[in-house]
Amino acid sequence: MIIDATIINSLLSAAFVTLLMFLDLYEKEEITKVAKVFLISIILTSIFVFLVHLLVDYKNYSYFVSAVFLAPVFEESFKFGLLFYLMKKWKNEINESFDVIVYLGVIALGFSLFENITYYLNYTHESVFLGNLTNNFSNYRKDLYSIFLARLIPVHLLIDTAAVIFLGYSFKKGNFRIRFATSFFFAVLLHSLWNFTAALNSIIFIVYAILLISMSIFSVVKLLKISSFRFNPPGDMIGKSKKEHYDWAYYVLAYIFFAIVGVSGILISSFLELFY
Repeated sequence: MIIDATIINSLLSAAFVTLLMFLDLYEKEEITKVAKVFLISIILTSIFVFLVHLLVDYKNYSYFVSAVFLAPVFEESFKFGLLFYLMKKWKNEINESFDVIVYLGVIALGFSLFENITYYLNYTHESVFLGNLTNNFSNYRKDLYSIFLARLIPVHLLIDTAAVIFLGYSFKKGNFRIRFATSFFFAVLLHSLWNFTAALNSIIFIVYAILLISMSIFSVVKLLKISSFRFNPPGDMIGKSKKEHYDWAYYVLAYIFFAIVGVSGILISSFLELFY
């Protein structure tokens, strides 16, 4: 049954990755490099999750400590750590404000793809067991649909897109390390608030979700506006960048490509976990 969850999540993640590439109007990133980051993020997430659960038993802590404090710190450290490595390794590729949204967004989607699979498996394992006994998988399909709706909002993408706006301004104003740290701590705060409000199960959670979506859109618009200009770091504007246009078929192929990469990433991660 993991194939059902893998395909559903891979198609959904592929749609969001393709959307990021569509929004990247100036100096579009190479699809192969973005796919490489997507795949690496999935595989490293499986290793990261294993190590965290090996070293930290969340059951020993209250929900507030584990979900509102520990999980956001660990997970954002992983995502921003991988972004920091990429920014040092690919200085010529990650060279404009919107690039940080593209690469951190892809890292976040790779992370959430693997995380969602674990949620699916944990939430449906009882109905799968009963289905195998009775050959009736109607309860499994209901559980799968329920967790799909619950995980439909790409919260990791929204959190990191909203938070990375501070880092995006480093291409214009400098102070990379300070702005990187600010984005990281803001992501931890947004993540903590998400988990906290989700536990309340009230209108507060809905209001926060709308606010987070609004913040993400604001970040995309602002960093795209900065990316429309070229800068000699730090802050010396030298001219306006040209928009890059691709035919719609390119994005269809990108969607299919990332869906395949997503499925491959989960299968490779599952294979690696056999040796743990």
